[in-house]
Formats: sequence, structure tokens, C-alpha cells
Amino acid sequence: MDCIMAAVKVFSGMGIICVTLYGIRHYLSTISYMYRPYLLVGKVAKIHCYPVASCKGMVNSKAFCSEAGLRMLGISNCEFIVTKEAGQEYAINSPNGTMKEYFCEAMRDISVGCDGKTVYFSKDNQHFQMNFKTKSKQKARQVYRGRDIILAEDLGDEVSEWFSNVIGTEVRLHRCQKNVLSTTMGRQNLGSCTIHTEESIAYLRQWVEKSHELKAAYFRPNILIAGCDPFDEQRWTNLKIGNVYFSVKCPDVRVCTQSSDFNFPDCKPTMEERSEVSEALCVDGFAFSTTLGVNAVALTTGEICVGDPVYAFKEILLSSGQTL
Repeated sequence: MDCIMAAVKVFSGMGIICVTLYGIRHYLSTISYMYRPYLLVGKVAKIHCYPVASCKGMVNSKAFCSEAGLRMLGISNCEFIVTKEAGQEYAINSPNGTMKEYFCEAMRDISVGCDGKTVYFSKDNQHFQMNFKTKSKQKARQVYRGRDIILAEDLGDEVSEWFSNVIGTEVRLHRCQKNVLSTTMGRQNLGSCTIHTEESIAYLRQWVEKSHELKAAYFRPNILIAGCDPFDEQRWTNLKIGNVYFSVKCPDVRVCTQSSDFNFPDCKPTMEERSEVSEALCVDGFAFSTTLGVNAVALTTGEICVGDPVYAFKEILLSSGQTL
């Protein structure tokens, strides 16, 4: 009996040790990104927040970052989306009769501002104000954003009618609440932060024929970095901006055309094939698109400011072309 009790104590002790070691290992793995060999790659040049997806953004010298995304002047990035209930003409993988995110070129000219209490919308000489705390009288419903599904609330007829008039088609304005099904990163996923570099955009400008200058704002970055090598962001796996750590998830895909270049349809498909073009990836759809910049998620919370140094942990590129 004494032998059995001794054995039980030994195995119990070993079990406690194993659980403790596993807990320590798990904890260290969750904070390991803080102790990687980061290299200085540039500094923050501009910070943008886009309260309404696909519309113009706000610019400020600082913003708050968290796992929920970027927040500026009391409003979150992509907090609102324009939606349309229709068939499969612009979301080819979605079933008929569902509410889907809508995009057209006219939305690029809609300005959005916020003072913490009121949200301001304007296009040309048409203006609209909405109380920031406006709540929907309707039950929140599922909205498709490409292949993702989010829960969102309709903000009512008045603001939706204004958007319908300036866009030229009947749409609704929804406030995003939470992810239901999330399979892609970037502007189709709540909580992500899009990061671009001035140098990559300048490089792309050299070989893309456009009737107007290709500016950084066209790619809608949340954080624009200056001082990097062109396309250096393709090797980033983690970033430290100010005191905020980020995990880089994937490249960002942007359309590189406007209706002034050629006849661009109102809606683009959600599924497109890729082919390699120089250092970037060309996305074949209705319009020329490319992978530029990265989508990242904040691992810690904090404020970032224009001028903050940007440090990156990069993949190690082997002579064979593979990475570690």
C-alpha cells in the first residue's frame, strides 16, 4: 500500500510539473513576439481612419489601436458599411435575397467626418449629419462582406435615402456589430489594420499606366509608413509601431483604376485569380488590381502617432528563394 501511495505521489508530482511547464510554454508563446529581433524600417507618415467602408477617410496625427481595429476621434475604422439587397451581380458567392456590402466608384467621393458626437457626410454640395449614437429600431441582421458574414444594424431610412441619392441607386447604411463568419483579412474583416509604405506605392506608380497620379490615399491605408525599401513589407511577420505590436496576416489587395481610365463597372467580383507581375501580384478581375501593403492585427493596445518609429520582424530569405 505504501508503494502505491508513493507511486501516486510521484505521478501526481510529475503531472503538476507537466501542466506547469505547458502553462509556462503557452504563456511564453503568447508574448514571444515581444522578444524577436526587430529592425527599424521607417516611421509613421500618416494615419487614416475610414468610418464608412469605401468612402473617404479622416486624417489625424494619432489614433488608438486594439484587437478591434483602429479608432480615431471616437469612431472606428469601417464602423459603417453601405449595403444593397440584390442578386449575385456583385457578390458571386452569396445567395440571392441577402443583404450584401455594396461598392461603386461614386462612393470614393463621399467625405466622412466625426467630432465624437456627430457624424458628417458630404459629396459635392450635398451634406448630411447623423447623431453618432443613433440606434436602429430594427433587429440586427447578417450582412455579407464578400465571403464573410457580419452582424449589422440598419441605421434607418433618412441616412439611407441620402446615400441612395448621392450614389444613384437604392442602398442602406449599416453599423457593424461583430463578426459571424470570418475567412478573409483586410477590409472584409473587422479588427484589421491596413499598412502601406510610400516607397512601394512610388515603385508601383512607375509601371502602372494611369491618366492621373497614383497617390497613397487611393489604396486607403490606415497607417502609411515612410523610409522603407519598396515591397519590403512582403517579408514582415510582426511590427512594432510606437508601443503597439502587430501581427501581419496577409497582403492587401486594391483596385488600381478609376472610371476616368476606362469603363469601370459599378461592382467588382469577390473572387479573382492572381498572376505574378514584377514584385507585386496582379489580380485579374473587372479591373486591374494588385497586392500592395499588408493587413495586420494589433496584439496589444495603445496609441500610435505620426512620427513614431516602425520596427519589423522579417522572414529570413534563403538562397533557394524559400523563407524561414
